Amino acid sequence: MKTGLLIAVTFTVFFIFLLGNILALLSLLGGWRRLSIDSPVPETTGFGDISYTFQSVRLGLISYNRCARIRFTGAGVIFSTIWPFTFMHSPFIIRYEKITNVKTGNLFGPYIEFTAENKKIRLTGKSSLELERRLRPADLLPDNHN
Repeated sequence: MKTGLLIAVTFTVFFIFLLGNILALLSLLGGWRRLSIDSPVPETTGFGDISYTFQSVRLGLISYNRCARIRFTGAGVIFSTIWPFTFMHSPFIIRYEKITNVKTGNLFGPYIEFTAENKKIRLTGKSSLELERRLRPADLLPDNHN
């Protein structure tokens, strides 16, 4: 009985260690860590924010499928991850004025691609439609979908 408990505890510790290292590696390779250091979320972001959970984000070469939370504020877009994936993935904000090279489309659902802080970012789903809506008045979007 004690051997079974020892195996269970050892497996749990090993799994947590492995998951933590994988999350740290993804954060570094994709650029999430750098963005969270360079563009941290301010203490207060205001009321009336619109939030979308379980969204898909591609950051550099790394895809965060259905594990991102995207929040729109008056200042910009806040990116964060859902609970199991928060290790080494602190929230960061992309200010609207820093968004450039915007492309929109509809391949297996709506998406928007843009560059911010020297990183290529792609949002898919409802959050992409909200970002498109917020960028259109500022003339940051082309008139046609690419």
